[in-house]
This record gives sequence, C-alpha cells and structure tokens, in this order.
Amino acid sequence: MSSDSHTPSLGAYRSIAAVALAVLALLWLYAIGWALLGYPIYRDQHMGAALEYASNGIDLLRPVIVGFNANSAGTPQEFPLWQAAASVGLNLFGGWWGGATIASLLLFTIFLPCFYQTAKWETDAAFAWLAVAFLLAQPIVFHLAGGAQTDGFSLALLLGFVWSTEWLRREPGALSWMTCALLASLLAVTKFPYLMTGGFAAVLILFWQRTPLKSWLLLAGAAVAAAAVFLPWNSWCNAEIGRALFKYRPLTISENPEWFFGSLAYRLDPANYVKAGWRALSCLWGSFVLIGLTLYGLWLRPKSIGAALLVGALATTLIFTKLVLIHRHYYLMFSPGIALLNGYAIYALWQQARHFSLVKRILASVGMITVLVLPLIQGLMQIEALTPDPFMKRMANIVQDKTQPKNKLIIANGGWGGDLLILAQRQGLSVDSSSIGDDAESLAKLKELGFSHFVAMSESPLLHAQQITNPGSTDRERLNWSAFLSVSSQQWVTVYESDSVVIKELP
Repeated sequence: MSSDSHTPSLGAYRSIAAVALAVLALLWLYAIGWALLGYPIYRDQHMGAALEYASNGIDLLRPVIVGFNANSAGTPQEFPLWQAAASVGLNLFGGWWGGATIASLLLFTIFLPCFYQTAKWETDAAFAWLAVAFLLAQPIVFHLAGGAQTDGFSLALLLGFVWSTEWLRREPGALSWMTCALLASLLAVTKFPYLMTGGFAAVLILFWQRTPLKSWLLLAGAAVAAAAVFLPWNSWCNAEIGRALFKYRPLTISENPEWFFGSLAYRLDPANYVKAGWRALSCLWGSFVLIGLTLYGLWLRPKSIGAALLVGALATTLIFTKLVLIHRHYYLMFSPGIALLNGYAIYALWQQARHFSLVKRILASVGMITVLVLPLIQGLMQIEALTPDPFMKRMANIVQDKTQPKNKLIIANGGWGGDLLILAQRQGLSVDSSSIGDDAESLAKLKELGFSHFVAMSESPLLHAQQITNPGSTDRERLNWSAFLSVSSQQWVTVYESDSVVIKELP
C-alpha cells in the first residue's frame, strides 16, 4: 500500500476518475451509436438465440444457433444468460437490436465496480480509476463490451470472479465463499477458459502472499462447486447437440479436439504466434508504446494481481492454444491483467509528476489522455471496427425479394451463425457446399423437411479488401459463390444470379 506522501492529491484523483468515466460514456455512445446507424456490433450465433427467445420465450436449456441443423435441435454452448437478458432488451425496445446492445452494456457496467475494488485493494482509489480507464480504453474491450454477444458478459464475469477470489483471500467466510463459488460456476458454463485464467491467477496470489490453509481450502471448494455445475451442463450440451440432423460443424471437444487445443504441428509453428502477437497488439494495446508500459508495470510489480492475471491468461493459452490464438475475442481474457500492469506504470510516473510545476503537471495529464485515446483509435482501425460492412444486409434484401417467407433455404457462406438467414428472416440450414444435395437420400430428406432453395454467397468485397492488405496476401482472390457449387447443383434451376449471390431451386 502506498504511503500518504505518495498518494495523489484530491484534484488528481478527481481528474483520473473523470477520465475513466468519460471513457465509459464514450464506450456506451460508441455501441449505441452503431446500433442507431443500423450496424449494431453483434455475433450471429448469439444474436440468433436472443431473437428466438424474444419471439418464442426463454428456454435456458435450448439455446439455438440459427441454421446450424435441419431439425431445429438445440445447440447449447454457453449457458444462455446473456441471450435471455438480450431478449428482454429486444422486447423492451420493440425488437430494435439496440435493445440487446443496451443489455450488454448494463451487464458489463454492473461488474466494473468489482474490477475497481480489486485494483483499490492493491493500491488506492486513484490507481483503481486509472486501471479502469486502461481497461476500457483497450480496443477489444471498447469494441466488444457493448456488443450484442456474450464476450463482454464473459469479461464481466471474469472481473467479478477475480474480485471474489481476492475477497475470499482477504476475508475468508461463508458469504465470500458462496459469492466466489457462484461466479466461478457462472463463468465455467459461460466461457471456461476465462475461469482458468482467473483460477490460475488466484492460485498464484495465494502462493505469493503465503495465504493460510483456510483460504486455499475455500478456493478449492469454489472450484469443486464450479465443476459440479460445469460437468452436467457439458454433458447436457453434448446430448442436445447430438440430436442435430445435418449438423453444420462439429461443436464439442470430443468431436474436434484439434480445433480447441491445436495439433502438435500447429503448436510448433512460429508463424501462428507471430500472427497472434500482431492481433494482440491491435486488440489489447493499439500501439507499441503501451507494450512498454505493460513491461514497465510488470517490472515494478512482478508479484501483483496484474502479473498473476497475465500469467493466468498465458497458461490458459498454452492449453487452449488454437482456440485462443485464432479468435480475437478470446484476447479479452488478457485485458484485466494488462490494464492493471499499465496502471502500475502510469501510477508510478504520476507520483513523480507531483513534484513538477503546474505547467508540467498539465502536460503530464494531457500525455496520459493521449496515451489512452490515440492507441484506442489506432487499435479500432487495425481491427476494422470503424468500417461497417453493408454487404450481408444487401444480400439479405435480395434473398427476401427472391424467395417467400414459407421457403426454407440451404445457405452456403451465409455466416457461421446464420447471419444471412437472420437478416433475411428465413428459416434454413447452413452448409459448406451444395454437395449435400448430391446424395439422393439426403436431398429427399431435406425436401421432406420443407427445404426448397439453395443460396450461395460470394465473399464480401470489403472483407476481401481488408484481407489483401495483410502481408503476403496481395495475390489473394475474392471467394466467389461458384466455389460452393457441385457438378449436380450447377444444373439446378437458377432463380437469381449476380456476381455476389446465386439462388437455385432444389430439383
């Protein structure tokens, strides 16, 4: 704990708090603004379930991914608390997708005091506000915290879980244990790698602080409670997903372990880590300058909560290697640790600035705001967050115009979670190609289920343009819908054809 002689003045404390609250307000405006413009930040596999709940009622045991199978079987992955909350927001705002955005913002903001308190325990209130500001100003947090998807909620639960483990360590008792066990259980069935990140961090802190045996036993008890929730939920997920007919992709670890953990060849390929490092720079820092701050903070406080969280995230990545490295949203589990480490660095520099003249202190304040804002803007540009893509909406309008609401569609390249189906307000099945129709028995079954049309979509021109700007990708060709047609489907009657999309009738 810092001595009073090093504690920032009341004016400095208020300034830091004002900066953090201003960034939070901007985050709200950013997310709601995109929704008002008609381009809400969302992920189709989560938004589809929220829309289903809003229309047909909430069933926590049966979340769906639109188009993921032909018989509307449930496709549970995470426990659908966010989807349920988002459906309430959708209904409150008359179906406007911004209602789901507002639900995400509320869920995320509710847990920010947990992160504030965790940071305050380490130093003081001024540092806590500084850590909150650095958390909110990370490009990936700023972009996804208010997104209509589970990622911001997962980060919020991680913040709550880390706070609960610190509370349990400091004040071991029934209430702190029940809180920790509850948050651990929720995090386990929402985003299990995030629980591992917080769990590794908690164990490190217990070890570094030479904590009494009671706290170790209580933390272990919380882990047992989380396992008691996770294991039956995971078993239920596997059973429910197993009912799917014409399943789009393997979802479970047993079906596709390489997707989660990565093969040995993937783990040993240095190129995968170089690409991941570049993604992390864009998502978590936005600028090389902030990496220096993080390393300085790690040097200053090598046995801090920030350091423990960073180690926890790295350890989790070594387990779920491919899952983390190729999915940008999983980098959120690094965010709290990096925010704290950056905070340690700036806090130390701020203490030195107390002895500066008024002009220098003003310049230092401007410099801190610059360090927050410019990397944020740079990072948002690098992750293509500031360029909305109208392509999917335009294709959905075509599908709506060329098909009837009663038609059930087979869709190729329409989004992992049925994005085209959701926007076009059609029922359907997502596939990798039209080859599903080459088998006479499968085609007969699909027609029996009411499927009547096949739709294949080309790659978005904007997405292609963003891809060819990457090093070594200048010769990349835009993926055309023709790549999804088999020999037999080329003979099917064409209802509509353009450079971007083709619609055919099933024979």
